[in-house]
Amino acid sequence: MSTIELATVELGGPRPAIIVPLTGPDDEQVLAQATGAAASPADIVEWRVDLFDEPTPARAGKLATEVAAHAARPLLTTVRTTAEGGRFGRGTGAYADLVAALAASAGVELVDVECARPGAAGLVAAVHEAGGYVVGSFHDVAATPGVGEMLDRLRAQAAAGADVCKIAVMPQAPADVARLLEACALADAELDQPVIAMAMGPLGLASRLMGGDFGSAAGFASLGGHASAPGQVPVEDLVAAVAVIDRLRRA
Repeated sequence: MSTIELATVELGGPRPAIIVPLTGPDDEQVLAQATGAAASPADIVEWRVDLFDEPTPARAGKLATEVAAHAARPLLTTVRTTAEGGRFGRGTGAYADLVAALAASAGVELVDVECARPGAAGLVAAVHEAGGYVVGSFHDVAATPGVGEMLDRLRAQAAAGADVCKIAVMPQAPADVARLLEACALADAELDQPVIAMAMGPLGLASRLMGGDFGSAAGFASLGGHASAPGQVPVEDLVAAVAVIDRLRRA
């Protein structure tokens, strides 16, 4: 599997990276959270632009550069649509314009692209032309598909040119989490790209604590009580829990 060398972390390396989201609705709160991220043990910061009160290309593109400077971490920008559990409900053209503007912003190293959307190929190309990395993503906020479907989703992201392939699902039973972890392990063995996989909600805790054992290259944790998806644990708790698991693994 190939790894991605970011400014301060290796994505796909021996240790899963920890990503924290910025969820503030305005400039002041987003920048304050970014400053908090700089003092946290997080490796990567994700700005959830769809949670911003006025996510226009010009405004968000300008602020992204400031966010990167305040966070002092590699910055992932994400526009999560309503179809995949986010708040961005505008059309395909508006989504494309916003994602392209973020990709062109100085300081943005990673850009989330929902690869199943129309026009995704053009956005992948735009991110690469701007010198960034594409995190292909798929979210099922209601259920957990079968192993084959999840694996096909990740394969499709890789085929579309994503540099990182990501899937998040909502388990309804423990067996759903087991399927998600199996799909992650199979994708990690097959694909050249780093894979990120998680099961959301309380049932999905095992995927957040031990996803790295199944090939997940990163996990998401909340920052200062601000979560971007159900089931995210505080970043300090995740770091401590993973350290205990690592110690027991070596015992």
